[in-house]
This record gives sequence, structure tokens and C-alpha cells, in this order.
Amino acid sequence: MREAVGASLLVAVLATAGFIWFVLREGRTAVARVEAEDLALAAVRRVAAAQAQQHARHGHYGWLEDLRAAGLLGEIAVRELDGVLVGSTPRYRLDVLLPAATGTGEAIALVARGDARFSERLARLHFSVVARPLDEDEAGWRTYLLDERGRVYVNEGVSDPQTRRLPPLPVVVVPENGGLTPTGLRWWPLDDLPPR
Repeated sequence: MREAVGASLLVAVLATAGFIWFVLREGRTAVARVEAEDLALAAVRRVAAAQAQQHARHGHYGWLEDLRAAGLLGEIAVRELDGVLVGSTPRYRLDVLLPAATGTGEAIALVARGDARFSERLARLHFSVVARPLDEDEAGWRTYLLDERGRVYVNEGVSDPQTRRLPPLPVVVVPENGGLTPTGLRWWPLDDLPPR
């Protein structure tokens, strides 16, 4: 009888210790995730501030290369990734998108550097900066987008299976109140989300 009680007590202690270890590990992971997301969001805002300076100087928004050449990026790290210059924060990459020529009445398309559809005329009016997770195994991380209106949008990787791998870039300007874009990504205005 004593052996059975002792074994049951040992199992209960080990299960409790395992549960506590799991909760502490998940807590540290969540804190690290939020810190990385906050750094990415701050970097997106700094790139948007650089875009505002670029626009004030030249009358149009620019690519990341233009912002770096003008000395507007400050301490934002840049590197080449997949053949493209991107901004970089821990666990996130930053992409600058500029508008493309579209037909009258159509949503304004966004393109990455090198796309032949890029419109210099529309680059006087629009830009988007996107921060998205670097790694495939970071499922559930938020993707952020900030546009020329200063509005920040979020795509929640947790609820969107399309963003479980490297989240795709938006292909059109996100509407004022967010919503579903043609690629199936849902963008939520950050101000509309409850605080974390």
C-alpha cells in the first residue's frame, strides 16, 4: 500500500513539475515573441518616418535603397535576402512596396523593387512598409503593414493558415478600415485590436 501511495505521489510531483516547466517555457517564448514584434513595429515606423523625409525632399516615396543612399534609415539594419535589399530586426524582415500602374477604378497595386509595373507617378502618393517573420517555424507571428496615411495594419498569423509559412506581401493598397485583400490576407487596423 505504501509503495502505491509513494508511486502516486511521485507521479503527481513529476507531473506538477513538468507542468510548471512547460508554463514557464511558454511564458518566456511569449515574452520573446512580443519583444520581437515590438521591435519590428518600431522599425516599420522608423522606415515610414524616413519615407516622409524622402517625400519632403524629392516629392515621392522611395525604395529601401533610396532611403539608405539618402542616409535616412539611421540605425535600421539592411541586408540582402532572396536577392532583395530588406530591413532587418530580430526575427523579422522589412519590405518596402511602392505602387504600380493600374486601370481606372481598380485597387492600387503594390510591387516590390524590380517589378516593371512600378509607377513613378503613383510613388508620389503611396508606399507601404511590411514587417513579416523571417522563419517558417515562427507560425502565428504578426505581420505589420504601415502606409502613407500612417495607419498600421496587422495580419494575425495565428488565425490565417496562409501566413503559417513566410507571409506573402500584399498585392494592393490595404483599404482604410482593413479587410480581405485579393491574396486572401485579412488586415486588421492595429488600433482596432485589444491591447496585448
